Amino acid sequence: MQSEILEKNPDQQLQVHAVWFRQLAGDSRGAWDSSLLDDSRVTEYWDDRRIVGSWFYEHRNAIGFDHHGPVVWDSSLLFGPEATWDDVPVPLEHFGYTVIARSDGLRTGLTTLWS
Repeated sequence: MQSEILEKNPDQQLQVHAVWFRQLAGDSRGAWDSSLLDDSRVTEYWDDRRIVGSWFYEHRNAIGFDHHGPVVWDSSLLFGPEATWDDVPVPLEHFGYTVIARSDGLRTGLTTLWS
C-alpha cells in the first residue's frame, strides 16, 4: 500500500483509514509499527476489541462482499467519491482479501476512479 499506491500517487485525492487489531498470535499494539503507512492521507486506528472488523463482517452482504468470519481483517475496501453511508457504505468499488494478495485489484479500482 505505502510503496505501490501512496508513494506512486502523491497528488491523488485519497483517504485511507487503516484499522489495526490483534488477530494473530504475534499481533499487539506494542509491536504495531505505525510508520508502515507514513502518508498524510492515512488515518490509523487501533481497535483492541475488533469492533470495526466485526461490524463489517455483520454487514458484508448489505455492503456487497464475501468474507469468512467472524471478523473482517487483512482486507481492503474501496469506496469512490460518490459513496454514501446511511446504514452501510455503498457502493463498494473493490473488496480484497488479503491486502497483499489482492493489491492489483485495489490498484485497478483506484486507477478507474482516478480516470
